[in-house]
Amino acid sequence: MSDNLYLFANNNGGQSENNGSYRLYDMKIEGDSEGVESGVNYVDYLEGDGASYIDTGIITNENTQIIATVQLVKRTNYCKWFGSDKITAGWQVTDNNGEFLIQGNGTATNLKLGTNLYDKKIWKMDTSKVIIGEKIYLINIDGEDKLQYTITKNENSTKSLLLFASYYYGMLQAIPGGFIQGKVFDFKIYKDNSLNLHLRPCIDTQGVPCMYEEVSKRYLHNQGTGTFGYKKTIRDFQPVLDSNNIPCLLDKINNKFYYNQGTGSFTYGGVQTQKDGYTEVEYIESNGTQYIDTGVVPNSNTDIDMTCRAVSNGGYILNGLQLDTTYKYNGTDTTAQPNLTASTGATLTMGSRNIAYLTEAEIAQAVLNGWTIQ
Repeated sequence: MSDNLYLFANNNGGQSENNGSYRLYDMKIEGDSEGVESGVNYVDYLEGDGASYIDTGIITNENTQIIATVQLVKRTNYCKWFGSDKITAGWQVTDNNGEFLIQGNGTATNLKLGTNLYDKKIWKMDTSKVIIGEKIYLINIDGEDKLQYTITKNENSTKSLLLFASYYYGMLQAIPGGFIQGKVFDFKIYKDNSLNLHLRPCIDTQGVPCMYEEVSKRYLHNQGTGTFGYKKTIRDFQPVLDSNNIPCLLDKINNKFYYNQGTGSFTYGGVQTQKDGYTEVEYIESNGTQYIDTGVVPNSNTDIDMTCRAVSNGGYILNGLQLDTTYKYNGTDTTAQPNLTASTGATLTMGSRNIAYLTEAEIAQAVLNGWTIQ
């Protein structure tokens, strides 16, 4: 297609040109949602802007259980992930200036996590295993259980539970900063051991970011004055060898192989990991004749996160982007000095994966320029 994003080349009206010589280690493409699953256009998450919220319509009771996967973007006093009505009833989960508050057991209980556990980490909150009077871990952060806590009781609420916000003594967000600025990936409410609500971030038929409720099969929209943000991972490329040992890219989102559409063949290298039906490799490498059509039409909402290196100067790694001794995008140089001379004793510390990308000649040149590489 004439507008598709090409890898290892530039797309000029549907024809590859200026093919480059590169190693590609991994690549993700995020942007406007693409494709429809079971009639619903799901995305990775909804992001609250501090003025947006969802009314779940669920009245919580003493047997309400909640499972949520969230990520904080900006922390403010008393910003709330979710909650029902007054402070002494229903569920409220609150960030109180670096502390985590649970309000659902008759009193507000502060549990200190430390700010390093808030910022940009994914939480999974789970109250489904709560036994009244027994300690339970309520939060898992990046795979580690946190907040062992005893809930003494839950109380019935009179207002429905809100997501990205809460009531405070019957009023919506009477506390300053109450609307959360964060991402919600998934949200479930159980009552009396029955799934009452399952919210998944999506785009509705009019292109509006919202939640799709899986139990009642309906869209729930923003009730606030702000606007939800969102992103969807469209491609998640892993370099692999297919079942015939052909080097290519596997899109882990759609479970689809993407092959060279130019001439010649990709080479590959690095650690090999056998999987069912293919073999993961560390990278695939082009020599200036190969390219891959990603099938994605990029726009102003497209984000690309990739790890690559130029094997030789010249040629494009993707539409409009060249990597050589200077970095060029659409012909504009953003000059970077290729050989930075360090002051005596300067040290560059790298992880084992990144240092493996350097050749012996590159390390030797860095040492000549005054660097210590470790």
